[in-house]
Amino acid sequence: IVRMKRDVLPNVDPNKSRNENLQVFFQTSNDLKVSGDRAVYFNLKKLGGEDVLTNWFEIEIPLSQHELWTDDITRIRFDTTDNNGVYYIDYISFRKDAEAANKNEKWYDMYVDYALDNNIINKGEYAVSDYTRNASRAELCWLLAAALPEEYFNQINNVAAIPDMEKNDYYADVILMLYRAGVVLGDADGNFNAQSDIKRSETAAIINRVAIPENRVKGEITGDWQGMYYLHDLEFNDPDELDGLFTGSSSLEIKDGHLIIIPEERPDDKPPKYDPKVGKLNTKIKADEFTTLKVRMKLDVEGEVSSMTGEFYFFTEGDKTFSEEKSLRPRPNFDQNYYVDAAGWRVYTFYLGTLEHWKGNVIAFRFDPTNNNGVYTIDYIRFIRNEGTMKLTDEELANNYNLKGKLVEDSSFENGFDVYTSGNRETKLGKNVLEGVWQYNQTEAKPNWRVGAWWTDYNFLENRDETTDKYTLADKQGIKSVTVKPEENSIIMRLDSQKLLGGKGQVDGEMWPHLLIEQINFDEKWANVPDDKKELLDLGADKVFVEMDVKINDFKDLDTAHKSEDFKSIAQYNVYLYVSIKDIPGYRTYFGVNPFDNRGLKKTINFWKDGFSSYMIYTIPTADIFGGAENAFNNEDGTVDIGEWKNIKFDITPYLEDLAAKLTKENTLGRSISRDEFWLSGLNVGFEVWGNYQIEVEAKNINVVCYDKK
Repeated sequence: IVRMKRDVLPNVDPNKSRNENLQVFFQTSNDLKVSGDRAVYFNLKKLGGEDVLTNWFEIEIPLSQHELWTDDITRIRFDTTDNNGVYYIDYISFRKDAEAANKNEKWYDMYVDYALDNNIINKGEYAVSDYTRNASRAELCWLLAAALPEEYFNQINNVAAIPDMEKNDYYADVILMLYRAGVVLGDADGNFNAQSDIKRSETAAIINRVAIPENRVKGEITGDWQGMYYLHDLEFNDPDELDGLFTGSSSLEIKDGHLIIIPEERPDDKPPKYDPKVGKLNTKIKADEFTTLKVRMKLDVEGEVSSMTGEFYFFTEGDKTFSEEKSLRPRPNFDQNYYVDAAGWRVYTFYLGTLEHWKGNVIAFRFDPTNNNGVYTIDYIRFIRNEGTMKLTDEELANNYNLKGKLVEDSSFENGFDVYTSGNRETKLGKNVLEGVWQYNQTEAKPNWRVGAWWTDYNFLENRDETTDKYTLADKQGIKSVTVKPEENSIIMRLDSQKLLGGKGQVDGEMWPHLLIEQINFDEKWANVPDDKKELLDLGADKVFVEMDVKINDFKDLDTAHKSEDFKSIAQYNVYLYVSIKDIPGYRTYFGVNPFDNRGLKKTINFWKDGFSSYMIYTIPTADIFGGAENAFNNEDGTVDIGEWKNIKFDITPYLEDLAAKLTKENTLGRSISRDEFWLSGLNVGFEVWGNYQIEVEAKNINVVCYDKK
């Protein structure tokens, strides 16, 4: 229901189409964006006559009559016609349709409303479809833990670790609390089986123990969370840990497994008045290996709040003190960038690997949680190891994991290539139109790969350079070429963007030279994947690696005159996986592994929405893949290693977990996302170039390889 009026300004043509149409656009939890097929249109003159031009009027818009008005509505856009004028809106309100409400009501609605009202679940955490699926053991325990205060789960068991969970798993803190409280103890080996469906009998037993503390069970679980992954974790379980800590104008106490910081008023009258902090000297954290800081904390801030901005400082070998240069920037706002777990703790995650000076050995750090009076209770401070820096040997993989499968078909390129429309030609002929087949072997097999020469305005096959042999597909202009070397099972890709740009500077958005090879699996629809293929395309395995051998045959930077803020000058060779969601057909995140970037060892994980494709992009920097300049193509003096094969066997498992967390945090798809929902719907390999470059790269053994723990 809308009540509004408008004043139409002079020089408005009342006969123009749409200029009297009020429009309501909407987006559901299954949509990636607002679109024209999800819109309701009303002609104002037909509704209210000429009076609508000058007087207040009220209209009712029956949204439920739209066939796509389903599931959770996540966004609404109200467009007050296309006329030039001044629009006054008294109110926009939503009213339940009694008949529709009764029709759509579910028996569990009142319980969902209760859970939302009492912060047991968060708005948007679950889609409507989630309420009819099976709940996992972890999900149910999380909900029950959130329903009661933490003090209701007093410890009766000494449990240091849960055998089949990692310490930093999303659910681990809360499940460990329930183990210690005797609400759950797992199977005979202490395993919790977090992702398995909860049974009715298990639900009854857990609810009984939650509701009646006397019925909780006692027991012992052997094992602990120790080893190389947890070298620098501060858990505050032992009062002796205070000996290695320092503070400023604060008191420190370890109690019940927590560090308690109580700030004292500073005697020197210098701001800030209160400066709670905790630090540790004599550490030796390898910065390139431990790239994430995780803190679980409760803040009980008293009095006037001056700022909720915190600080994290560190210094490396050779430094004598802390400095602004070596600190977390931007400073974290402790009213943002966290989630509250089921036990009521705030859990913060900070990515240190993006900091310019987070490198070498970190020998001291200091954590300052805001500048306010109060009580700060810290459960732990952890430095999380980047699994990508831990190179598992083939022997370690063989001893601890079973090969689940290789996900890329025809990695030796024996079946040839389809050639599809791309770039400019898509606007003329349509997207994904097959223009021909480049087949160089005597085989009837359908090609698994396709060639994409983006930002070109010709059919690659019709414009082919006929002077080349059958194993080379090159254009007549000498701009782009793809060569297969059967004796090496490798592929050579060459791009001369100077011939495309004519030596002119590259303006962002005007042109984006690409040369890619691509696979797309089963039209990017999980429902189309045969049952015998689903296990091979599932990215929920215990370990997922991107593998390839890559060599730069030629690299010439011809763009030195255009390196300024006005032009883009970047040469990249990327592998992009199409990470899709099983129950959202056609969705993908471009998940990038970046073997070469002429700008050097960039240390930033990128996550953003791409304006060209409307999909999300997540890219892993070259710094993570190679772990240091000594291993990468990029040398510190700006030169590039030419003619040297480099083997990449890179564990992307933690980055897939991070992608799931970011999609959930940003509410990108209208609900929470877990890694076991990911599948590989395709991939592309090749160049994305801005500016004038000549670059040739050879690659082989390109694959995505999955392993499960034995």
